[in-house]
Amino acid sequence: MNNKILVVEDNSLNLELVTDLLEAAGFSVASARTAEEGLRLARETLPDLILMDLSLPGMDGLAAARTLKADPATAHLPVIALTAHAMRGDHEMALQAGCDDYLAKPIDTRTFPIHIRNFIAANRPGPQPTGHQTLNPFAQTETTSPEITMQAETTLPEAGGKIETTTAEIKLPKTHASRGPCARRG
Repeated sequence: MNNKILVVEDNSLNLELVTDLLEAAGFSVASARTAEEGLRLARETLPDLILMDLSLPGMDGLAAARTLKADPATAHLPVIALTAHAMRGDHEMALQAGCDDYLAKPIDTRTFPIHIRNFIAANRPGPQPTGHQTLNPFAQTETTSPEITMQAETTLPEAGGKIETTTAEIKLPKTHASRGPCARRG
């Protein structure tokens, strides 16, 4: 499935980086440089996810998130605040404005597509997967309990360039597991 993501970002470099990462992971990306343009595209395309910068010219991202959540045609669209606003309280303000999650810039380019893919999977309408979920940027598996298994592959120069695979199991209450891997930080 080719998920549609709308990125609302006014900084050209940030927009290019996020777009490149998402497209490389197989997502279809539309972009807007202002909140007003983002609102129009959200209504027209009904993306699977909106990544919203909070500092935008004109209407800011918080006001845009409130507008999206107040409109019955777009209220169901998940919104992740993707912002350099990393002060205490910014996360809570984003959630209060209607954002479903919050990611602080700078993003980790190695894990960003994984976070996005798993957020979409966890917030997809219909029955939610349960159990062991492999966090892989290119594949999803069915799960049967609220536990999440993360697997990461890393090439270590000190290991002669050999690929090392590390697996960690994280047990979360179901309410947290369903929020996705981008859920609350701090």
